[in-house]
Amino acid sequence: MPSWSVGNLTVHRIDETELPPETGPWLLPAATPEVVDRHAWLKPDFATEDGILRLASHSFVVVSDGRRIVIDTGIGNRKERANPAWHNLRTGYHDRLVDVGVEPGTVDLVLLTHLHTDHVGWNTHEVNGEWVPLFTNARYATSKLEREYWAAQDMDEPRLQMFRDSVHPVENAGLLDLVDVAADGVEVADGVRLIPTPGHTPGHVAVELTSAGETALITGDCVHHPVQIADPEVTSCVDVDPAQARATRHTLLQSLAGTDTLVLGTHFPPPTAGRIVHEPDGVHLAFQPGWPCRSTSSRKAGTAHQPAWRGAWAVLSRGEHCGRWRSAARAGQGRRRGGRRRCPLSPRTVHEHSLPRPAGRSAAAGVDRWERLQRPARFRGDGRAAHCRPVRRQRGRSSTVSPAQQRGRGLPSAVRFGHGVGR
Repeated sequence: MPSWSVGNLTVHRIDETELPPETGPWLLPAATPEVVDRHAWLKPDFATEDGILRLASHSFVVVSDGRRIVIDTGIGNRKERANPAWHNLRTGYHDRLVDVGVEPGTVDLVLLTHLHTDHVGWNTHEVNGEWVPLFTNARYATSKLEREYWAAQDMDEPRLQMFRDSVHPVENAGLLDLVDVAADGVEVADGVRLIPTPGHTPGHVAVELTSAGETALITGDCVHHPVQIADPEVTSCVDVDPAQARATRHTLLQSLAGTDTLVLGTHFPPPTAGRIVHEPDGVHLAFQPGWPCRSTSSRKAGTAHQPAWRGAWAVLSRGEHCGRWRSAARAGQGRRRGGRRRCPLSPRTVHEHSLPRPAGRSAAAGVDRWERLQRPARFRGDGRAAHCRPVRRQRGRSSTVSPAQQRGRGLPSAVRFGHGVGR
C-alpha cells in the first residue's frame, strides 16, 4: 500500500476493494466511453482501453507525532447491503490497517466526509452478534449539517440498515461529534481542516491537510473519479443536488489547478494521487505515486522483509523501472542505505518517477508488461493478494513477489491532534 508525505504528515492508503466494472456506468452515467476517449491521460490507470472507469474503495490514515486519524471507513465486512458489490464482504481491510502499524485501538480520530454506505462501514465490526465501534478510543466526527439532513429524511430500508449497523452504534457509545463547518472550513486537529463541499450530500466535506508549507486535499465524493477533473460537468447518479455538486466541483478544481496541493481521491484507483495542472488539451491530474509502505507484520514476526527490487533496478508502483536511476547506478553513483539501493536523485530509499507509457521500438512488449504491472492487486478475503507480480528475470528464472512483499521501507511519522473536537 502506498504512502505520501505532506510536510511532517504521512498519509497511508488503506485498500479495501477494487469496485467492479459495472460501477462506473452506474455511478457516473455521463462518463461514457466516448467522453473518456477525449481524455487520453485517463488510460490505462483510471479507465480501461474500452473506456470503462476504474474505481476503488479505500481509507486514508494520517499519521504525525504519534497521533492517528482515519478518513472515511469504506464499506465494511459481513454487512447486509442492497448493492451486490458491497454485500457481505470479506476483505482484509483490518489486516492492512494493522500492516501499516495502525492498530484500531490506537486511532485518535475518525473523520467521515459524509454518511453514505461506502464511507462508514468500518466504523463498526461484529462482536458476539452485535455491531460495536471498531475504533474504541477514537472520537468520530462528521458535519452537523450532514447528520441533521439524514435525521430528517424518510429513509428506505437499505439506508436504515446502514445507519443501524454503522452509525447508531457509534452514537449510542457517545463517540460521535457533530461539527459546525464554516464556509471557510474548520480545523479539527493541527493541520487538519474540514472544507465544505456540498452537493453530493448537503453536509459533505473534503479534508485539507497542511504541514511545513505543504498541502493535500482528500476529496471524499465531491470528485468521485479523475474524469470529473477533466470534465467537472459529469455528475453522480447519487448526488443529492447535482447542480450544487457541479458548482462545488468547478470552484474546488479552479482553486487547486496550478498549485502544489496534492489531491488524494477517495475512490481513485492507483496511482490515486496527483496535482491538478493545466495542459493545452485541458486540465489533467499529474500523477504522484506514493512510496511503498513497509509491512510491520514482518518486523513483528522477526522475519526478514524482502524488498521488491533487485540489484540496480528499482520497481515503481506504476510498473516501470526508473531509467535515470538505473543509469546512475551503473555509473557507480548509487549509494546504499540500510542494505537497499537508493536513488541518487531522491532522499528516499525508493524513488518513483511518473513515467509515460513505453513507446518506440519496444512498445509491443513494454506496454503489455507495463499494463500488467500497474494494475492494483486483487485481494482475497484473507487479505493476501490473489496473485503475485513478476518483477524481472534473474539468471534465467522469474523473480516474483506478492504485493505485501512489495512494500518498501516506511517512514513512520503522525498528526498533532488538537482536542477541540468533542474532547
